[in-house]
Amino acid sequence: MSLAAFSGEMPKTLTDCCREILSRNQGWLSALQVRQSLHAAGFDFSEYKSNPLSSIHTTLKRIAESDQAETRYDSRNNENLYRWKQKDSRGATPTDPPPIADKAVAAILESRKRAKDEKK
Repeated sequence: MSLAAFSGEMPKTLTDCCREILSRNQGWLSALQVRQSLHAAGFDFSEYKSNPLSSIHTTLKRIAESDQAETRYDSRNNENLYRWKQKDSRGATPTDPPPIADKAVAAILESRKRAKDEKK
């Protein structure tokens, strides 16, 4: 995954980058695979005092604990695997805004458009 693969500008935190990697991948990922994706995307670990893999493990565990990702243990490889939480029956993921927020944003955008058209 390259820097260009991230939408807009690259997320700044390790947590944001891990979320982005999980959400863009359909399958299960190990912490090692996430680290490889982070390196490929150009994530800078130079500011980290601890082992980057340790930080990634902790970050993935916290993302799973916050119910944004699923986790399972792979006994063949003796490691935890993670994947982004699948969409629910409404088609929403854990970080999607509630539908009412979408309507509120649409209303704000529409009112701004009307105001801009009235100025013309």
